[in-house]
Amino acid sequence: MRTLTHFFQATGVDYVPFSCACGLLCGLFLILSTAVDAAPEVPTSPTKPLTSDVNTSQKINDVRVLIDISGSMKRNDPGNLRRPALQLFVSLLPVETPATTHSGVWTFGQWVNMLIPHGPVTQQWKTNAQAATEKINSTGLYTNIEDVLRRSTWDWKKSAPHFERTLILLTDGLVDISREENTNVESRQRILNELLPQLQQAKVTIHAIALSKESDQNLLKQLTTATGGRFETIETTQGLERLFLHLFEDAAPTDTLPLTNNRVKVDNSIKEMTFLVFREDKKFQSSITSPEGKSYNSKELKAEMTWHKEAHYDLVTVKSPEPGFWTINAPTDSDNRVMVVTNLKLKTSKIPPNLLINKKLTLHAHLEENGDRITQRDFLHFVKATINQSAVDSDYKDKTWKIKLRDNGKGEDKKAKDGIYTAILEKSLIAGEHEIEIAINGTTFRRHSRQQLIIYSAPATANIEKITEEPSKDHQQDGSVERSKKSVTKNAGNRFRITVFPYQTLINSDTLKVLATHKLPNGDIEEYNIPRTNPAEWQLDIPTHKMKGKHEVTVNVSGNAINGDDFNTDLPVLKIKMGKSPKESTHDDSSDDHSHKEEAHDNLENSESADGQVSLIMVSVKVFIFNIFLFLSAFLFYRYRFTIKQMVLPNLIGEASHG
Repeated sequence: MRTLTHFFQATGVDYVPFSCACGLLCGLFLILSTAVDAAPEVPTSPTKPLTSDVNTSQKINDVRVLIDISGSMKRNDPGNLRRPALQLFVSLLPVETPATTHSGVWTFGQWVNMLIPHGPVTQQWKTNAQAATEKINSTGLYTNIEDVLRRSTWDWKKSAPHFERTLILLTDGLVDISREENTNVESRQRILNELLPQLQQAKVTIHAIALSKESDQNLLKQLTTATGGRFETIETTQGLERLFLHLFEDAAPTDTLPLTNNRVKVDNSIKEMTFLVFREDKKFQSSITSPEGKSYNSKELKAEMTWHKEAHYDLVTVKSPEPGFWTINAPTDSDNRVMVVTNLKLKTSKIPPNLLINKKLTLHAHLEENGDRITQRDFLHFVKATINQSAVDSDYKDKTWKIKLRDNGKGEDKKAKDGIYTAILEKSLIAGEHEIEIAINGTTFRRHSRQQLIIYSAPATANIEKITEEPSKDHQQDGSVERSKKSVTKNAGNRFRITVFPYQTLINSDTLKVLATHKLPNGDIEEYNIPRTNPAEWQLDIPTHKMKGKHEVTVNVSGNAINGDDFNTDLPVLKIKMGKSPKESTHDDSSDDHSHKEEAHDNLENSESADGQVSLIMVSVKVFIFNIFLFLSAFLFYRYRFTIKQMVLPNLIGEASHG
């Protein structure tokens, strides 16, 4: 106290103004620190490329997941099912030594945050990842797809033969980084013209999941068709967990055991097994029964078990399971799985996610023990290898095929009795979505591997939509999507737009030629060459000549396939009725009314911005109260300083006063 008193007397500084200044500085510091803490996301990227310290003798599955946490998710994912879906995905990633899988998860809204640090999948990584999934929310103000693509793939500059790279993008919105529409359009163009070619060069497969019809499906289709991935639209998040399961099986295949009527045979080489049990009834209590007849559930476990329960599935892990038949006590489900960790592994060909119809597919399979291919004839004598193929979504839904894999040195099988089993799929490759299961039956053991395959009847897909807006001057050059309601004109409805998305992993896109034949309502025929508007899209606006009625367009695509074969194919006829509202138009692939989407999106953004303003107001109120407290404290001290001198430190203060 004496030191402070001497300081103020020597400098001539009045204590009260000085105290107020200190209070203001403290308040400023509080504002800055609160602003930093209030930021929901921190932009981050992997610390270094992971191509320099991996075992190049085997393939590494590098799977990166991008999760939208914009405020609109409150409406499109009210139950926050992104969290259990991601938890399931994380739980299924295999832990091996050395690590054969790398993964990381990013969330994005206005900012980008590395929710789960990217790195090799270890047990510690999975433990940390499971805890991090609890942070998934819906607090973002924007939908910065460009930034999350850029930051999550910064080290994917060129292809790496020892890596299988997969990107899973989950979103419900448009490219949205600003209230200025031109800024959003420019961001979208950078995604297609800059980022997409880089990802193609790096051999990245992009899977995209749209959680809303309001999402930019045109953009998501371009990302997936250009990289050989899958595009899925989910009206409700109820099926999100199952979709993540199927994407996991494509990105990081693992050994499974066959389930027959919810029973599975476990051999003594299994070190660990995980039951995935789906159920529709949230209240249903699943259980499993061991070979000894003991039943276990989420409340009654033995020491070697862990049981994770979610609303729609159970995930049960058993270490050192007893050999014999285990039973799942729950309704049978085609998506139930039994995944295993074992030294006796099934290795299979990587099945491409997409394939053109009328093509052959050669598959190989072999067994490995401790990393070495098994070739002992006395062991292989009892081994049978088969392919179980089922049509999931096609003209022959639920149709199945069973094909034998042979090790006889004939046809595509290069050498007999070398432990490599081979089969050719041809007649079963009909258009549609298929599940390919490769099964090994060794009498005392069994192994399964499951992958998804989509077979296309044509090398491209196309859609048709009404134009309700005036196109920008350079629309044909950049292929951008105009979304502003201000651009609607009296000529709306005099044009419609044809958009073509080629499957670029199946064809040489540089050789692609696209011709549109337009049949008008009066029977006249017009032909147009559809130009390439960006790396993944061919697009053209066609005039209607003010003719009302049904317009039909046949799109012909020709060029060279990846294997060099020529193709010349007519796509399914596109139809649209003009002269009525856009909602009454008919077309093969439905398109969104971008004006309506933007209006709804703006309303949502306004509400989200209001939430942000409320938060800022609360911070400001707290700072104001804090400053008032400091000011009153200084004032009271100054007002009663003499009383304090007499009551607390009379001698010291008196000495200081005489000095």
